Amino acid sequence: IFYTPYMYLFTIGSLQKMDPALEDSARITGASMIRTMRSITIPLATPSIMFGMLLTFITCAGLFSVPAVLGIPARIETLPVLVFEAVEGELGDFNLASAIGMILFLLTVSLIIFQRKYIAKRDFTTVTGKGFRPSQIDLGRWRWVTFGYNILYLTLSTVLPLGVLFLVSISHTWYGYFDSGKITLANYQWVLFDFPLTSEAITNSFFLATVGATIAVALSIVLSYVLVRTTGRGCAVLDFLVNLPVSVPGIVFAMGILVAYIKTPIYGTIWILMLAYVTRFLPVSVRTTSAVLISISEELEQSSRMSGATWLRTLIRITWPMIKSGAIAAWLTLFMIFMRELNSSILLFSEGNEVMSIALFVLLEDSPLPHVAAYSIVQSILMLIAVSIFRKWAGTGELVS
Repeated sequence: IFYTPYMYLFTIGSLQKMDPALEDSARITGASMIRTMRSITIPLATPSIMFGMLLTFITCAGLFSVPAVLGIPARIETLPVLVFEAVEGELGDFNLASAIGMILFLLTVSLIIFQRKYIAKRDFTTVTGKGFRPSQIDLGRWRWVTFGYNILYLTLSTVLPLGVLFLVSISHTWYGYFDSGKITLANYQWVLFDFPLTSEAITNSFFLATVGATIAVALSIVLSYVLVRTTGRGCAVLDFLVNLPVSVPGIVFAMGILVAYIKTPIYGTIWILMLAYVTRFLPVSVRTTSAVLISISEELEQSSRMSGATWLRTLIRITWPMIKSGAIAAWLTLFMIFMRELNSSILLFSEGNEVMSIALFVLLEDSPLPHVAAYSIVQSILMLIAVSIFRKWAGTGELVS
């Protein structure tokens, strides 16, 4: 449920840039909507779908937050939990932690190599010099099925979890049921004004999410262009190196950052968190923008260059408008990831540089459940407001609701 929105953001850019004439041709020849999706739409969106699945697998395999909250009390151990226990134990066994991390690292690297070889064998270009206008499909009677599916998903993923959190957050004390006679807003006052850690963490997280996502997307546009538009062994090596950080479990990657920069000026500052966030999740942005760029023919850029435009002018006037939807999707994805990132933060934060995920982790250990629920609701509302503002600024036409 948690990573479904990320899969949505990964694939929406490719679907928006897909020439509908290809699907129309299939429908004209008698193919059903299901046959058209299976034979045309899904194969053309394969780069986005494969990377979304790969990233979800990698992230879940290296996830620390959920196993720490739900698994440790039930004595269900995962590899990231073992890494955390090895690093934070009395002896601080970094060797054992590294050895455990290599298990996940080798597996995920194998999957990345497979993905690259699969995509390299095929051509996913759909946007050429011939103009087209994206179209919408009339679902007919199926519209009620898709409507019901969306309602079911929203109920399970949003309404029920946030509804329960809200009831807990306005309760004086939570005993497993809601008592309407003991409603209070004191929990919100405590997390917003009375407890300094939570308010400071909100400021730090917004700074890291906004600036970090912007830096990562700017870098990813240049890297995507180089990876997609150039050839040679150097590109294959660069592609592997760019994807390498995301193949390492977050807590293991944070340990590497900690050891590498412990004697530098950024150690103990918010900038080491920025470095970890951008470095680790840069592949997310690169793959999201690359998936859109793959579908765009080079002839559009070649025409610009032949007309005398420089590479930079071509990138700004031709390439950027075509990949804008993918870049917006990448920015939103990174913003949400940075706002709640715990795996990379748990070993790198210092006093005064706590982020929202760390504050929430502290509340889970030391505070009553209503305080935790109130802070969770505040975090969700702030993220919703920030994303809504960005979507309005970017233009609603660039990303479907």
